[in-house]
Amino acid sequence: MKNFLRFTWFFFLLSFCRSDPRRTGRYQPPKPQFEVFDPNGLIVWINADPGISSFTFHGKLNQQFSQYYDVGRWAQTITKVRNGRYLFIDREAKVVPGDIIYYRTVIVRNGQTYRTNSGSFTVRDLRPASTTPSPGSSFVVRAGTSETFPYVLKTNERRTKDVRSTATQTDDINLTDNKGCLEAATIVQGRKICSGELLFEENFNGPTLDLRKWRIENRFASDPDNEFVVYADFNENVQIKNGQLVIRPTLFEEKFGPGSTNKQFRFAEECTGDRSSRDCIRDTKIDFDMIPPVLTAQITTINSFRFTFGKVVIRARLPQGNWIFPQLYLIPATDYYGRDGYSSGLMRVAFVPGGPRFKNQLSGGLILSESEPLRCSKMCTLQRNLQWNSDFHEYGLKWTPEGIWMEVDGEVVIMISSSLKQSRGKILV
Repeated sequence: MKNFLRFTWFFFLLSFCRSDPRRTGRYQPPKPQFEVFDPNGLIVWINADPGISSFTFHGKLNQQFSQYYDVGRWAQTITKVRNGRYLFIDREAKVVPGDIIYYRTVIVRNGQTYRTNSGSFTVRDLRPASTTPSPGSSFVVRAGTSETFPYVLKTNERRTKDVRSTATQTDDINLTDNKGCLEAATIVQGRKICSGELLFEENFNGPTLDLRKWRIENRFASDPDNEFVVYADFNENVQIKNGQLVIRPTLFEEKFGPGSTNKQFRFAEECTGDRSSRDCIRDTKIDFDMIPPVLTAQITTINSFRFTFGKVVIRARLPQGNWIFPQLYLIPATDYYGRDGYSSGLMRVAFVPGGPRFKNQLSGGLILSESEPLRCSKMCTLQRNLQWNSDFHEYGLKWTPEGIWMEVDGEVVIMISSSLKQSRGKILV
């Protein structure tokens, strides 16, 4: 198995599915509670009632949602419980009395998705924001009460010997207010930007991976593709060498010993998957299935960068070998249309199947479901007389309200219309 590069960019994706999330008439999802702080700070939360596994918050300040797919100024999915609550936190938010926060929420409970499409909160009072952490804790005592509240947060520390900390939200994007600029359709972190502006660049020039931009995944590959690998933050699997990100797959039993794939393996607090699922633990006595034989790495920008509409260019050399799943892709920042089976979609920038049989095939496009016809109806495969994994190529994707264009080395090879009437993309050769 050869070294390979793999990138994952996170953003909100417009799904063309018309189906609504599953609902029942018996359960009423809770309304979010709001805490607004002086001079800055916003917390939105719901109680972690039994069965709830995630809480997604979309919010806009003094502006209603005009489009069904509008992300909003704030957009985040929370899967970790703190003090019995799911909390959305923006320490820099500037909100004053009289402001109105319009919001949408998505709550996953017992595997079912419940979506609230319209809600509003009018700011009446502000609470003083404490800025001094409690001794020995990452929590702050809220002014006027003895209740602790996670207003000031620290970066997660390494919790296992070979697992590094995960990234935290950054605000490195320079969003201009220049009145002379041509406003683009692109939205970054919920705000409009000028046309032609460079939004995100990574050349891997540092000695190590910049964890302000990237989070290294720690989880088992699971549904819907079950890639048959374990994504983990081990030094031998992800490195920076000569200005290149090198992701190298290794064998699980080489690290943990012979027969270890037939035992139990558990990610603890460092697990970046759904902790209530097989993302974080495999036990052959329970699953009746071996642990995947390959260790590899996956990096994401889920905590640092998200956008709607724009162009992405990735220079990469894809790998060759068995038991690997080499792809460059974009997935939603939130589970607005549901979290199971690609309900909220995936944009595949480039994918080359492992093994020598398909080395001449390159595929890309949209995946809107784990099952047909939406699994492959907007996917295209390009076959040429070359080995895609023999050298570096520039893989590009241009996303506009009108459609999606896939590029290879500057040449447009796939076009997919956003029209619901079009069932397939076109290969341009």
